[in-house]
Amino acid sequence: MNQSYIYLIFLICIIFLIHTVQVKYVVIPGTFVITYQVRVNGDYDTDCSFTDTCNVKGLQPSTQYTIDVCVPVGGQICDNYVATSATTYSEVTAPVVSAVMISTNGMALHWSTTGGVPTPVTNYSITANGSPVVSGLTTTSYTINTLQPATRYTIVVLAYNDDDVKSTTLLVNTQGTLDLTVRSKTTKSMVVDFNSGGGGVVGSTTYYTVSKSSIDVPGCINITTLTCSLVGLTPNTVYSIKVVSVNEDITLTNSSVVSTYAKVSDVSLNVQSKTSKSISVKYSSLNGVPNQIYYTVSSNGISYCTNTLSTNCTVTGLNPSTTYPITVNATSDGDFSAATWSLTTNPYFEGLEFTSNDSTTSRITTNFTSRGGGPGILYSVKVNNVLYPTCINITVTYCVVTKLNSSTAYVFDLSAIYEDVLLTNSSVFYTLNPVKVSEINVTNITYKTMSLSFGSIYSLAGQSKFNVTINGTDVPGCIGISTTTCDLTGLTPGTTYAVKVSVANDGTYDEMTKLVSTYAPVSPPVITVQELRYRTLSIRYYSNGGVPGQSLYTVLINGNTIPMCIETSTLECRYSPSSFGFNYSISVFVTNNGLNNTSTYNFTSHNPPTPVNIINIVPTKSVISIEWTESQEGFQNMSTYQALLSNGNGISFHVFCDNVTNILKCTFPNLVQNLTYTVRVSVLNTIFDPVNTTIKVNTLSDQNDNCKTGNTDCNGNGVCSNGNCNCKTGWIGQYCEIKTNPGDQNPPIIVPDPESPGVIIDDKGITYSFSIGQIQEIDSASSPIKTLNVSSFEWDLTMNTDINITNEINGQITEKSWQYSIKSTNRYFKSMNVTFYQFLAIPTITQNDYYEYQYAGQTYSIKLGSFKYTLNISEWDFQSRLNTLEISSIISAPIGGSCDPEFNISIVDSGDINLINIGDNNGNSVFGRLVNRVVLDSIPRSISHRAIENTNNQSVSIVSVIPFFESTLFIDPDFSTLISVDGKVSCSSNSDNKWKIIVGAVVGGVVAVALVTATVYFVHKKKKNATENARVQMKLKTLNKN
Repeated sequence: MNQSYIYLIFLICIIFLIHTVQVKYVVIPGTFVITYQVRVNGDYDTDCSFTDTCNVKGLQPSTQYTIDVCVPVGGQICDNYVATSATTYSEVTAPVVSAVMISTNGMALHWSTTGGVPTPVTNYSITANGSPVVSGLTTTSYTINTLQPATRYTIVVLAYNDDDVKSTTLLVNTQGTLDLTVRSKTTKSMVVDFNSGGGGVVGSTTYYTVSKSSIDVPGCINITTLTCSLVGLTPNTVYSIKVVSVNEDITLTNSSVVSTYAKVSDVSLNVQSKTSKSISVKYSSLNGVPNQIYYTVSSNGISYCTNTLSTNCTVTGLNPSTTYPITVNATSDGDFSAATWSLTTNPYFEGLEFTSNDSTTSRITTNFTSRGGGPGILYSVKVNNVLYPTCINITVTYCVVTKLNSSTAYVFDLSAIYEDVLLTNSSVFYTLNPVKVSEINVTNITYKTMSLSFGSIYSLAGQSKFNVTINGTDVPGCIGISTTTCDLTGLTPGTTYAVKVSVANDGTYDEMTKLVSTYAPVSPPVITVQELRYRTLSIRYYSNGGVPGQSLYTVLINGNTIPMCIETSTLECRYSPSSFGFNYSISVFVTNNGLNNTSTYNFTSHNPPTPVNIINIVPTKSVISIEWTESQEGFQNMSTYQALLSNGNGISFHVFCDNVTNILKCTFPNLVQNLTYTVRVSVLNTIFDPVNTTIKVNTLSDQNDNCKTGNTDCNGNGVCSNGNCNCKTGWIGQYCEIKTNPGDQNPPIIVPDPESPGVIIDDKGITYSFSIGQIQEIDSASSPIKTLNVSSFEWDLTMNTDINITNEINGQITEKSWQYSIKSTNRYFKSMNVTFYQFLAIPTITQNDYYEYQYAGQTYSIKLGSFKYTLNISEWDFQSRLNTLEISSIISAPIGGSCDPEFNISIVDSGDINLINIGDNNGNSVFGRLVNRVVLDSIPRSISHRAIENTNNQSVSIVSVIPFFESTLFIDPDFSTLISVDGKVSCSSNSDNKWKIIVGAVVGGVVAVALVTATVYFVHKKKKNATENARVQMKLKTLNKN
């Protein structure tokens, strides 16, 4: 019975599918409901009248629907519908599939779909050629790896969603491999095997084609078999083999480059062994088919090894020491190669010898050798005539004999049998001497330690074992050792130990004992002190004991260490600057190998010596004598004195009296008159610098007036300088008493000797010569100890370029010069050179007819047209300070102005100069002015001159006597001539004026001799000078006689 109620209907769930919509609803109140009315787009769905869940089926995908639900009341028509709308899902699409990474056995598949019900998700399955591969996939990719290579597959991918199934089919060919191998290769053929591995299109046949070098092989075109034989090939040829397989539209290709074998060739042979009756050979060949080369070995037409694959053969039945032709023939694949060798059998079995080089103290090993024969020699050994058991009929070539006595001789007998020959030999061998300790060396000895090294001789090398004991006690670590060193520690300083080394080797034993002492501790240093120059103390020290070479010393003075003398191994320390007359406390600390000691020494330094007082100064015109007082202080009785001399400036001092001790005086000889000298006395006392006392002293003047012949100096024609006349223009002579012709425009011509230092002066045909003669060193007994001839040396002559000299007296003059230099060195001096100079007037420019120069603190003048020379000698070697040097120059008489061969010579002492006159008997003379002062070692000194007449060649030797000097010498004479004729005189015969010059040399120090030369004047006969000339000649003759 229907009852009338009002119902509330609630739709609580709507599920959308592709063809179905599921609606679930509930009615309030919850009274039992009999029926429902459901409409879909206005149409009743009677299947849902009695359930609260309605599945509306048969819908269209992706379509919107209106669903009404109502509960009828009392069987009446519903009018209270509850409506909702719903849209069905679209159908799933067919998969979009791609295949990638295709290989020989699989591929990677990727796909995608759209549409379908989201839940549950779309799942997929795959088949290959109708066979399932996988199912139930929810991913959109899958990799297949179970396929066959080179095969066409129908791949189907199916998509499942709701009640829809969609699929996609894909045709895919797997990658293929075509295998190709070559076998049975010979020189002319080969077999090719190939296989594509099946696959292809199911039900289809695979066809193969083979080509060689791009040409198809007959019988191997579109074949289904898997083998192809290639014949008729060329030996040693490269072929390109190609195989192509075709199955439907699947084509595979493979190729290979193959060479046929070369023909057999180059048979070679090695001798493996020879006997006196057989030869074993090993042979081979090149090329051919491997393992298919057959050999035949023959000799003299007899085959020994026939058609064999073996590469070894023994030729037998031969004769000893005989040469046989051995032929080896190689055959392969129808080709052959052969070669023949000449081989000689071994000589007869002979020459059995045996040696021993592996003996011990109890064992001797012998080694055997023999000539000829071959393998299979049997040896037997007897020792002292008894067969040794292990060396009977042995085939090895050695025998070891054991259990022998050391240092013993054994007689060995050896026999050898080969074929039918027996050989014997005998020898004596010795076992080794027993081991012996060879030495014990002790090094690195300290107070408490030492190092031992030892060794052994005899017995077996490298097998010795050593034991070391000290005073009978084993040394730990040095028992049973193979090494040859041992360090001893923990010893007592200054103690003697008995060190024993014993050795065992090969069952023998020896020992040696050596007494060794450790070092005593280092002693306190012994100190000595000595004063040295430059205010320096030399502190010397040494210690006894300690480890040699390991003592380090530190020196302190008055409690302060000396920086350079801290932990030093040197045995001297120098301290400076020290103070004079000062007390020093000197301490020396020594450390040696960890032990220390010290000593102290008190020392007082000396005061320097005091300067002397120079007393009793006695000057003369040529000598200065002095005395001086004794110096005080310094080292007692150690002072010596030097007396030195310098010029007035006191710049360079030279010793005249050396090592003076008792008689405190000195004389300075050969000085120049009226000149200031600097005198010095130096005190020399061991370490101290010289203490000098210096004074200036003047020599006395010469009281003689050498410038006057009457009441007027130099006749009013010159200037008196220190007792000598320097003549004005137009005058010459000692008193400027001789008139000259200053306007003469024809100066003398000077010609240098090309061989040695010397010149010829030529004026209007009248000539004289000047040259350096000889140089002698004369001892205190007036005996020559060295004589050097200048012409004995080789000289280089250089013509110097003329130069112009400007001065106040002349305005300007020209200087010409010629220089001689010695080419080689000698043992008397280091070098020597001579330079000649000539001074000439320049027409219309030069004023006056003389040229002034300074020499030894004095002014002198030289007439223009004159010449001078300098002689420079370095490092003359005087044998004694008492010796003198004599320099000789040679001047010839004027030649060409007189027919009388006789000539006169005179020399006059005139204060500071000597005047020399060399003349013929026609009024022509050479006047020389020899200055009696020289510069020795930069000090003006006096010298003497003498003239020696050489009548045989009408010349004069002027000898200048020079006292000892240390370094330098400078001497200055000058010469001039008076010519009384207008030119050269013609005579029936003329004097020989060849160069006859005695040439000298100088040794020692540095000698610089400057002979400022002769000025040549041509003076015509003048009556007004006759009287004066006669007076001068008379004076000169008188002095010459005296």
